Amino acid sequence: MKINKKQSRIIVIAIAALACVLVPALLLFNSYNADYNFTKNCYFSNQKTLDNLSQYFKSLNNEGLSHAEFNGNTGEISLYGDSETKITNEELKSTLNGLRAQYQDGFSFVDAYFDSEGDMLLYMQTKVKKTNGDGLNSPDLFICYLVYIDERYSGKNAPLRISDYKDARPVSGNWCYWSESGYSG
Repeated sequence: MKINKKQSRIIVIAIAALACVLVPALLLFNSYNADYNFTKNCYFSNQKTLDNLSQYFKSLNNEGLSHAEFNGNTGEISLYGDSETKITNEELKSTLNGLRAQYQDGFSFVDAYFDSEGDMLLYMQTKVKKTNGDGLNSPDLFICYLVYIDERYSGKNAPLRISDYKDARPVSGNWCYWSESGYSG
């Protein structure tokens, strides 16, 4: 069977149209999976350290504590609840600085939120990418997080738009991946 010029033109146009649809879809899919895989690798390369980190924050929980915030630059942990307290932990600061040196974009802070039953949601940035937004009226950051969530965590006060571990993409055990757009300004 011989293909004439008209049929060959139709085939070329159909292939070009299909490529115009598939290429962006594949790039978007690969980009999303690349960020997930990066965060997953961060966890598995530092599993013991990160598991110890989550256990340390769980040990901070006491009656009335709702939020614990660790600043990797100062080494201070701010405890919020019935009152505000600050403590320092140089070992935690050193651990976070090591992760930050290894992965560059993330690991500058750790935030933990506790519900009334003492269950915890803990998160830290693993990667931050600039987008085309202006940072004030439209998001200009794409932020990837490594999140630890107790299965019974019922708190809704964490700033992430994640309510429980079923919402997020699993990494291992109670650890999961979360991403969202953010503002620099």
